[in-house]
Amino acid sequence: MWLLLRADEAERRNWLDLFLAPFDPSVEVLSQDGQEYFVLNVARLRAISTPREAYDAGKLAVREMNGIVAGIVGKSDVAVTGTVRSRGGRLLVDFIMEAETAHFRFGAGMAKFQILDEQGQPIIQEAAPSIAQQRYKAASAKPTLAEALAYSAGDPDWFDLYKACECLLAAGVKLDSAMKDVKQTANTFRHRANGSSRLPANPPSLLDAVRRTRACINRELDR
Repeated sequence: MWLLLRADEAERRNWLDLFLAPFDPSVEVLSQDGQEYFVLNVARLRAISTPREAYDAGKLAVREMNGIVAGIVGKSDVAVTGTVRSRGGRLLVDFIMEAETAHFRFGAGMAKFQILDEQGQPIIQEAAPSIAQQRYKAASAKPTLAEALAYSAGDPDWFDLYKACECLLAAGVKLDSAMKDVKQTANTFRHRANGSSRLPANPPSLLDAVRRTRACINRELDR
């Protein structure tokens, strides 16, 4: 069973570049009767038998993956819309509807690079998991960092960033001065009503705080 994804064209290209088969997780485009389905295959979900269970479990996996991709390319807002199964040589699509909320996104697209030889020809490298797949595997082994990823995905607010910092600390990460400023600023804004916390001397903007938090998570996943 695959998870059916919704993504714009740029996001689809990014995910196809970052989550290649046969490594886990991977995405691909399936076709049937002139219709294309952008789908995700996640090893840890293969034992799930019903579309609803796969959908519910897949939402967390995709949120973590959004956090990973956003840490690489600046944004990612891919969503799960249902499941796709193969039966009798045909694809069966189950759409699962939920109430949706609007999200604003920021960041830039991904630049693709090639390594060239002395004659300027692309060097074909041996297949290996992408950095996104490596980080997903690392997060699977470190649940607290996976939580931090989930809080940093999409368009996090100050509360989300504070929770991400708490997860980093719980994972044994020592915050540097830049991340301490993020945590203090986030703590201040989440307690604005009672003024129980003060801003640091040089508080980061929300955009800069998101970037710092994602970079910190990436460093820990890459260790």
